[in-house]
Amino acid sequence: MKNIVLLTNEERVRKGMKRFDKIVETFVENDERKEYIQKIIDTYGERFFTSPAASTNKGHEWWIGGLVEHSCNVAVFGIKLNKCLNANLSNEQIAFCGLFHDLGKIGDETENYYLPETSQWHRDNLGRMYLRNERLLPIPVSIRSLYLLQGLSIPLTKEEFQAIALHDGPNMDLVRMYENKMKEYDLTLIMQMADRWSIQKYISKNINPEPKEEEIEK
Repeated sequence: MKNIVLLTNEERVRKGMKRFDKIVETFVENDERKEYIQKIIDTYGERFFTSPAASTNKGHEWWIGGLVEHSCNVAVFGIKLNKCLNANLSNEQIAFCGLFHDLGKIGDETENYYLPETSQWHRDNLGRMYLRNERLLPIPVSIRSLYLLQGLSIPLTKEEFQAIALHDGPNMDLVRMYENKMKEYDLTLIMQMADRWSIQKYISKNINPEPKEEEIEK
């Protein structure tokens, strides 16, 4: 039987930060883009690296540090899809969109999106570990991600903007205006598939994929 290693919250956060840095180092070559990424981390890094990615323990990467784990997974899966499908997209763009597509899950400039559930009954019986902050403007996470990037004057191409806005796939109301007209950019489709695959892989197998070093090399 395979041994299961349970990581502490601090270990998960350190591991997520290290993996994030590795992806940026490997795939982001443009110096200006690196400066923008550093600006995001300087402003929101503590919350980005410690936020969960879901509110219940039936969701994906719901623990402290789960957001960066999920974001790294999406970036890596997107880069793999780019290669497998011969899409010839920029791995740098895929890495950036993958890493920050769910930035809105930290909340806004001052308020956190996920607040700890204080009811032990709800934690034990419903698996609800966090509540969504009702003080936040009620907009989709993807739009909040774009709002936060805009607030830092992070420039995005139209392909990157759409990829982040519509990464949740065809179930989003935002997508329906595009899907019937087949107006998604290839980068958007890659992000949708990578995000869904990352979640599906975790939920179906109840594991967190840990790519080997060679899997995130150029």
